[in-house]
Amino acid sequence: MRAAGIGGPRELIADGKLRRFQADGDRRGSLNGWCVLYPSGFGSFGSWKLGLKETWRADGDRQTLTRAERERLAADIARAQ
Repeated sequence: MRAAGIGGPRELIADGKLRRFQADGDRRGSLNGWCVLYPSGFGSFGSWKLGLKETWRADGDRQTLTRAERERLAADIARAQ
């Protein structure tokens, strides 16, 4: 999230729930930044203001997710919904 230029929340909780936060550069009190982290360590984040949406891994590896990892992420999302 920091590398994408939106900062991040004060803490990350791996519970599959959407968390909103004030993204870097946004006016005080706005909650345009968002993230979700699943127990598997996969998640996504973005900024509604910037139209940004990315997937990521909690271990910090920025490489493309493998097919198996994408399937685990999809299963996490389905359980959370």
